[in-house]
Amino acid sequence: MVTTSSTVAEAVARLAAACRLAGIEPPEPAQDVDDAIARVRAEIAPLRLPPEIEEFWRLVDPGTLRVAPWPEPSGLAFALDGWRMHRDEPGMCPRILFPLCYASHSFVLVELDDGGGGGHLFRWGYGGEPFRRQHASIVDLLDLTAHFVEQCRYERREHDGRSWIHFDPEHLWGAAAEERLAQRPPHPRITTPQIEESPDAWPPHWRRADGLPDGPAALRGATATVAQLLAAAAAGEGVSGTLPAHAATAMMGPGGRRLRVTDHTGTLDVWAPSGVGAHVRTRDVEIDVVVTPGPPAALDTTDARRDLEGRARAGDLAGVQAAAEAAYAAFTAPAQAVATDIRAAG
Repeated sequence: MVTTSSTVAEAVARLAAACRLAGIEPPEPAQDVDDAIARVRAEIAPLRLPPEIEEFWRLVDPGTLRVAPWPEPSGLAFALDGWRMHRDEPGMCPRILFPLCYASHSFVLVELDDGGGGGHLFRWGYGGEPFRRQHASIVDLLDLTAHFVEQCRYERREHDGRSWIHFDPEHLWGAAAEERLAQRPPHPRITTPQIEESPDAWPPHWRRADGLPDGPAALRGATATVAQLLAAAAAGEGVSGTLPAHAATAMMGPGGRRLRVTDHTGTLDVWAPSGVGAHVRTRDVEIDVVVTPGPPAALDTTDARRDLEGRARAGDLAGVQAAAEAAYAAFTAPAQAVATDIRAAG
């Protein structure tokens, strides 16, 4: 049975006491974090750090935690950098989730307060992993960590003159966290045990924090095909239309990305400015495009990519630079069309 602390301060004190009893150096208090917390507050506004998360970062320097579950808690500066990276790649991770722990592409994220509460902890990793609620609060995470130390669920290891504490060698943490979470009240606004990474699956309050409507955008229906648009543009007309199509990113760069948009009639080279369809993660889309009169030939990056990869494998740094410059020149050349909106179609 895992006892429950009432506050973050109690949970931190319990963990420190467990460490001392085990002969492990306890975590040290944070130093001079006021400026760092102020920067976080300013950047995430109007979202807010839950008070217990601020208290944790004031009471504990994560770099001094000798025992902690994987992934381990991060410092504030590192956490803010991670949040910025996710913010600048819309659709990867909702803004309402702020990194608390990180290791090897895996996170524990805290749900920020949007006015309706916050503080729930979610596990997630790059590569399409769903978001899973793992702890009801930071207090639960700290209490469970202290419990594992009290139960000696760690090992002292040495290698090449290094020594460290290996936490949870029996891999019991996940089941213990799940059991403890089952004893807590459900999340007030999330009813599913896991949430897929695609923004279409995010709960409404996550979507609103990213400036998205509560549900997926309504589809408008096709008005043209790729072949029809290219034929009209070749005749000197500036045309626009809506295509149900498959969209694959050909290249990315400053200001946007080049897409290869394909339907049953052909392929269209499309420039998607930053922000247009950035939250759409499926490749089956409905896309609104404007095709310029007399469009150029479609951009094909296949040869450029192969050239880059081959020169990189051969260690030809000068060749890599030349190939990269050629690829960038192709990237900046005018596209056949510009996307004005992209909606998930499947």
